[in-house]
Amino acid sequence: MRSIMYKKLSVLLMSIFCTTMHGMSESPKLFLINTTTWKIEITQPERTVIEPGHKYSFTRLPGNISFRPYGKVWGYFGQEHEININTLLNQKGLPELKSISSKNNIVVTIRTEGIKQSWAIDITIEPNPETHSKILSEIEKDRSPLVFFPRLQERKEQKLTPQEEARYILALPTSYNNQELTSAYQSSFINLDKVLRNQLSASYKPIIDQAIELLNHAKIILEKIDLHTITQPELASFHQLVQQAKGFVLPQTKVNTFEMQIFKDRQLNQQVSEFREKLLTELNQTKFPFRTYPEVIDMYPKVRRYEFEGGIFFPDILHGAPIRISSIDQAKNPDEKKLLTQQYKIHLMPRDEDFKDSVLALLNAIKREKDLQETISTLKIKPIPETIIEQIKEPAQKLQYPNSEVWRLPKIILYILGKDAAQRALNKIFELFKDRQGLDRAPAFNRKVTSLIYFAQGNRDDKMKYPEVFEKGEMIYFDPKFNGQYEDFHLINPATKTRD
Repeated sequence: MRSIMYKKLSVLLMSIFCTTMHGMSESPKLFLINTTTWKIEITQPERTVIEPGHKYSFTRLPGNISFRPYGKVWGYFGQEHEININTLLNQKGLPELKSISSKNNIVVTIRTEGIKQSWAIDITIEPNPETHSKILSEIEKDRSPLVFFPRLQERKEQKLTPQEEARYILALPTSYNNQELTSAYQSSFINLDKVLRNQLSASYKPIIDQAIELLNHAKIILEKIDLHTITQPELASFHQLVQQAKGFVLPQTKVNTFEMQIFKDRQLNQQVSEFREKLLTELNQTKFPFRTYPEVIDMYPKVRRYEFEGGIFFPDILHGAPIRISSIDQAKNPDEKKLLTQQYKIHLMPRDEDFKDSVLALLNAIKREKDLQETISTLKIKPIPETIIEQIKEPAQKLQYPNSEVWRLPKIILYILGKDAAQRALNKIFELFKDRQGLDRAPAFNRKVTSLIYFAQGNRDDKMKYPEVFEKGEMIYFDPKFNGQYEDFHLINPATKTRD
C-alpha cells in the first residue's frame, strides 16, 4: 500500500515539475531598451539601472514594468511610470502576452519626445534568434510553405482529411476548445506576418504569403466544422489549397549570406545572454551592488564586432584610483600619455563550469582583503562561454599577427592604476587563487601566472593599432622609452618570483 502511495506521489510530483518546466519554456523573453539620454531605474519587477543606449533582459516575463529617471536629482523627484505590457500590445494592434509564442522576443523601447521630453513607449515582437535561424536554414533546404508547419510537413506523404490538415497547420491536438484554436492562430499569424515578413528579405515574401493563406483557411475550416456549418465544396477547396502548397516551390535564388550572418550573430548573442542571465540570477541573491552594460565585446573591426550583452561592473566595493584615460587615441598631451603607462590589468580566466563560483569567490575576497579593495579601480565581468570563443577563433586566426589574437577574449578583468598597486593586487590574487584551476588560455597579449591568473599593461586595442609603442614579441608592456626616458614597467610574476 505504501509503495503504491509513493508511486502515485512520484507521478504527481513529476507531473507538476513537467508542467512547470513546460510553462517556463513556453514564455517569450522580454527586453527593455533605454534610448533616452538619461539613466533609467527599473523598480518593478526587478530593480536595476539601465544606462542610456543600453538594453536589459528580464529574468522572467512580467505583466507590468515600473520605471523612473535615475540620478541624484531624479532619485528624489523623478516620477514613477508604469507600463502594462498587454495594454501596450493592444495599443499597437499586437496579440496579448498569452498569444505570443516563445519563438519570439518582446522588445520594449523607452524614448523621449517633444520639447518637454515626455516619455514615449514602443513595443515590437522580434524573432528568437535560435528558432528563426533554424527556420531560415529550413527554407533554404525545402523552399515550400509547409516549412512553417512542421506537423503537416512530416505527414505530407500521408492521406489526410481536410480537418486533419487544418489541425496540423495550427499544431492543435485531437481535442481542443475555441480558446485554444484562437490562441494557436494568433501565435502562428504574428510569427508569420508581424515577425518573419519584417525580418526576411523580399525574396521570401511569396512563400510567407502562401503560408498565411493556408493558416487563414485552416482557421476558417476548423471554426465551421465546430459550428457544423461546413460544406463539402469548402472542404474540397481547402484540400486542393493544401495540395497546391505541397507542390509550390520558391524560385531558387542566391542564398542571402548577409541575412544568414545576421541570424548567426543573433544566435551567438542568445547563447551569451543565457549564460549571462544564469550568472545575474545568482548575483541578484547576493548583497553585492552591480550594474550591467550591454556593450560591444572586444572584437577588432577587421574581424567582426559582435554585439554581445556584456559587461557587469561592481563600482561600489572598490577604492583604487580612478582610470581617466583608457587609450592612446584619448591621450592629448604628455601627462595623459604617462597615465596610460600606469594602467595595468589582471585577468582571471575561469572555466565555464566554474564561472559563477569564481566570480563569487573574487567578490568575497575583495570584501575582506584591503590589498584588493585599495588597489583595484574597476572590476568588470564578461560572461562569454567558450563555445562562443571557439566560433570566432577560426576566422581570426587566418589574419596576420597581432590581428590573429583578437579571439582571445578576457573573462574577469581587474583594472588597476599604478605599478606598485598592480604588484600588490597581483600578489594577493596569487595567494588566494593559486590553487584554483582555470582555462589555461591567456587573453591576448597577457603574461601567464597560473591557468587562471594573467596580467598585462595597457589595453588590447592599442596593441592592435599601435604595436610599435609596445615591447616587441608578446607586447605585454609598453616600450620602456614610451615616455621619453627609460622606465621599468615589468611586474614580478608571483609564481616564478622573476621579473616577467
